[in-house]
Amino acid sequence: KAIDFDACTKMGDAVGLKLTTGSIPPEMLKIVKRTSEADAESRNESKIVLRQPGTGLDKSDLVLADPSFDVWSYGILMYQLVTGRSFFHTDLQGNLEEEGLKDFSRLTQSDIHKKLGSVEDVNARVLLSRILRLDPSERPTMAEIGQDYYFHPSESPQGRKAEFFG
Repeated sequence: KAIDFDACTKMGDAVGLKLTTGSIPPEMLKIVKRTSEADAESRNESKIVLRQPGTGLDKSDLVLADPSFDVWSYGILMYQLVTGRSFFHTDLQGNLEEEGLKDFSRLTQSDIHKKLGSVEDVNARVLLSRILRLDPSERPTMAEIGQDYYFHPSESPQGRKAEFFG
């Protein structure tokens, strides 16, 4: 579950030919207006599309591979390892069903913060709060993650709780 080389993408290339939706970063989702007559009859005025090749999106709407994707996915896996629960409700293959994708598309940083409140280990909670950021530019690098107090508990300062909740 931690490594899936079949889904590897060269940095800078379009991602998403193969993916597991339960661990994709939020920037892989796009909400688009419905355009067909059948769609217009639906109660929803928009739909969620994965920003991947073959979905009919313009090339400019595709997402290019970036290390921040791996950071997000690592955070999803770390959450499961420290809590024993999945971050999102997924099927046996680790994919979100349509309703799960809708929930994911509406996810806010506040929702993530609330969910992380159940992580008992303070250092894990603080690290996860840094990793699971909706804005990819706010996510730490893997090198920064490796230097975090979670991995070096003897160096952990007092007041980590304040850092998470403050």
